[in-house]
Amino acid sequence: MSLLHALLDHPSFARRESDYIRWYPKSLTPVNPAALALPAKPQGIYVHVPFCDQLCRFCPFNKRQTDRQDVAAYVSALIREIELYAALSDGPPLEFIYFGGGTPSVLSAPMLQSIISAIQRHFALAPNVEISAECHPTHLVYDWVRAAHDIGINRISSGIQSFDDTTLATLGAQHTAEQGLRAIETVGNVFGSIAIDLLFRSAGQTLEHWASQVERTLSIGCIDHISMYSLIAKDPDTLPPPEMEAEMTVLAYQRFVGAGFEHYASCASGGFDFARTGRRCTYEARHWGAPQAEFLGLGPGALGFAGGHTTVNGLGLSRYVNELGVGSLPLVSATQANADELRRRYFVLGVKTLDVPLAPFEQQFGDDPCVYFAREFAMLLELGFATISNTYLLLTPLGRLFVDSVSAVFFSDTERAVPHPEEPEIRRAEVAATKRRQQAIATAHG
Repeated sequence: MSLLHALLDHPSFARRESDYIRWYPKSLTPVNPAALALPAKPQGIYVHVPFCDQLCRFCPFNKRQTDRQDVAAYVSALIREIELYAALSDGPPLEFIYFGGGTPSVLSAPMLQSIISAIQRHFALAPNVEISAECHPTHLVYDWVRAAHDIGINRISSGIQSFDDTTLATLGAQHTAEQGLRAIETVGNVFGSIAIDLLFRSAGQTLEHWASQVERTLSIGCIDHISMYSLIAKDPDTLPPPEMEAEMTVLAYQRFVGAGFEHYASCASGGFDFARTGRRCTYEARHWGAPQAEFLGLGPGALGFAGGHTTVNGLGLSRYVNELGVGSLPLVSATQANADELRRRYFVLGVKTLDVPLAPFEQQFGDDPCVYFAREFAMLLELGFATISNTYLLLTPLGRLFVDSVSAVFFSDTERAVPHPEEPEIRRAEVAATKRRQQAIATAHG
C-alpha cells in the first residue's frame, strides 16, 4: 500500500493534526510576577519580537504594527529582562539564541547588536551557538543582511510562503514573488544558505500548482532548510479538502526527501521541517527533542521552560515595559510540572523530532519508559505510528504524518481536557496576574 493510501485509509485520518501542542503541560497558572523567582539553568534563549510592518492574515502569533517609539521601549525592556533572568540563572553555555516573531528584522542591526551584546555580557555562549533570526523578505536587502552577519547572526529564516504572486495575494502576504527570490539570493550570497517557510493548501490551490512550488524550491541551491505548513484558516471550507491536503503533503514529503533533504521534525501543526545534512535548526531540535533543553522565553507573549516551570509572558507591550520598568519579570503564567507531567512532557514534545531516546528518560526519571508508558506504547504500535526498540521510540513513515496525534497519546487525563492556550486564554491569565499583583501591593500597604 502506498503511503498516501495508508494515510487516507487510516481510521485516524479524520482527526489528523487536530491537537496542536506548543508546550506541555498546557494548563496556565496565573502568578504575581513580583513574587516569583525561577532558578534557571538555560541552554538557550527565545526572543519574541512582536512587531510587523504590516499584519498578515495567516499568521496566528502575537504581533502589532511597527512603531519606532514602541520598538525602542521594547528593546530597553528586553535588555532589562535579560539582566533579571541572568541574576536567577546558572547554566551551561547557551546552545541557541532564536529571534522569532512577529518580525525580528524590523529591528535595526544596532538594536540587534545591543540585544546580543547584553546576552553575551550575562551568559556564556557555546563555541557553535546558533543565533537565528526570522526575517521578512522585504527586509533582506544587502546592507541589513551584511550587518546581521557581521554582528554574529549565523542563520536566517524567511517566510517566503510561495513563489507565486496570485497565491501570495490570496494569503494576504506583504511581499511579491520577485522580492522573495531577491531575498533568497541576497542571503545566499552573504550567509551561503537560507531557511525558508512555505505554505500550502491555500484557497483555490491545486495539486499541480503545489507541485510547481516544490520544484521551484528545489531549483534554488542555497535553500538548506524548509519548513512547510498546511494553512489553518478560520473558515476551512474555503480551502482544498483534507484529501487533497493529504496528497499535497505526501507529494512534497517524498519529493524533498528524494532530493536529499532530511525530515527531522514536525514542530507545528500540519508542519514539516526538512534540512540538508548538518543544517537542522538547533532551536527546534533542542526545544522539542528529548531530553528537552531549558530555555528562557523573552519578549511579549514568549514561552519558556525554566526551573521545571512552563513560563508565559503577557501579550501586551505596555504591561511588558511597565513590569520590567519596576524590576519585575513580565510573566503572567508559570506552571510547575509535577513528576508525572514531566515524564509525559518528555514524549509529548519529544515525538515532534520523530525519534525519542529511551535511555536518557530512565537516567533522568529512574523509570523504564517501556513500563511507565506501556499502555501508550502499545497504542502507538497498534495504530502503526511507531516502532519501539531497546534504545528508541521511532515514528514510522505513517506516524510522521500524524505527529500531533502521536503527541496527544501521552497527554494526562487532566491535560487532555485542557484546550491549548491561545490568545484569549493568555489574555485572561494576564488579567488575573495583574489583579494578583495589585492585591499584593494593596496588602503590603495595609
